[in-house]
Amino acid sequence: MYKKERYRIEPFRHRVDLEPDYKEKTWALLESSMLAIFDHNPSKLSFEELYRSAYNMVLHKFGNYLYDNVVRTISAHLEKVGKEVEGKSGEAFLQALVHCWSDYTRAMQNIRDILMYMNKTFVKQHSKAPVHELGLELWNKHLLQRPLVQSMLRQVVLAAILKFRKGDKTGNKLISQVTKMAMDIGPAVYETLVEEPIQQDTESFYRTMSQQAITS
Repeated sequence: MYKKERYRIEPFRHRVDLEPDYKEKTWALLESSMLAIFDHNPSKLSFEELYRSAYNMVLHKFGNYLYDNVVRTISAHLEKVGKEVEGKSGEAFLQALVHCWSDYTRAMQNIRDILMYMNKTFVKQHSKAPVHELGLELWNKHLLQRPLVQSMLRQVVLAAILKFRKGDKTGNKLISQVTKMAMDIGPAVYETLVEEPIQQDTESFYRTMSQQAITS
């Protein structure tokens, strides 16, 4: 009986000769685009071209180089943001923190879209933090873990709570936004920066009220 031969079709392999400085040139394009996004100036960017550039970097085994430089660029940007926020005080500090957080989350959505292929392949294969989670981790590290920011945040939140107890509810929206930001970062951050200070202050407040009631 005639036996049909089985043929195996090999994938087509096309040799691509890269320029010696391919990864540096490609990263320079991506980095300048990230900075433009952070500076609210993305209108002239071609997101299709940027996606393709990031895609090709991963495809040509430059995923680690790309990921590390993304971390470096975001970190450098957040260091500038941290210094800007630290220059404010009182309610202006909260407003700046909330405003910068809003800008940052919008920018990171665009950056995540550009790095989608890296997210789906390199990140999973090498057990790296996905871009969204990475953005949260870096905001926490470079903003919320700054000692001065933590101290000012505690002071301003407690001052707003005191105003609320006196009937002034003008700062409620800002406090809600800060609370949501902390919860978005993670439960541990929320507990440390918001819940614990408020709980300690509330206990102290009612302890004082009880003592005053007893002695009066």
